[in-house]
Amino acid sequence: SSGINAEWPLRPGDGSNMKKLVSNDPGKDAQIKWPNTIAIDRPNKNIYWMDSHLRDIECMNYTAGTRYSISSTPSLLGHAWRLRVFEDRIYWTDITYPAKTLSVNKFTGGDSIKHYVPKNAGMMNLRLFHEVLQPLSKNRCKNMDCSYLCLPKPISEGGAQCACPTGHELLYNNKTCTASKTISKLSLSETAYSILSLSLS
Repeated sequence: SSGINAEWPLRPGDGSNMKKLVSNDPGKDAQIKWPNTIAIDRPNKNIYWMDSHLRDIECMNYTAGTRYSISSTPSLLGHAWRLRVFEDRIYWTDITYPAKTLSVNKFTGGDSIKHYVPKNAGMMNLRLFHEVLQPLSKNRCKNMDCSYLCLPKPISEGGAQCACPTGHELLYNNKTCTASKTISKLSLSETAYSILSLSLS
């Protein structure tokens, strides 16, 4: 979330047991305000994010909780769109520089590089592909036999669970979805400042 009460929460795939990783301390200057892109460094158990209001890149180890600033160079940090981490560098795209991908050293914030893309490409998204970024793992949903959707969850809590779309609910077998007898609503964001509700009945 962003704004005065900005925070980075951590949730398992099923959305349960939220753990607050980053938030503002009451009575102190905002340490996080407009966190608009995030990247995970799985081998080192770090998360990186860029705050477009504070104009900085920060890092936190999500097991130890240690947090520090990587870079706060205004000339490089405009309004980041996508952030990725690989080996010793942080890469990102920025609305301010639509024809470039930028990068800095992830430890020092220095050694900045502007990687140019074809003219008028307007590149905003960013993907990095390498086997270390997608380690092999067991498919927890393989034998769940869910009728609609299977969500991963901590192995200590069963590893996975079935889920249903809005307006449906699980039957007693916890695998099959059926239409809910209660009237459901879907929340829609009309503008940056309002949320509307649409009846699904």
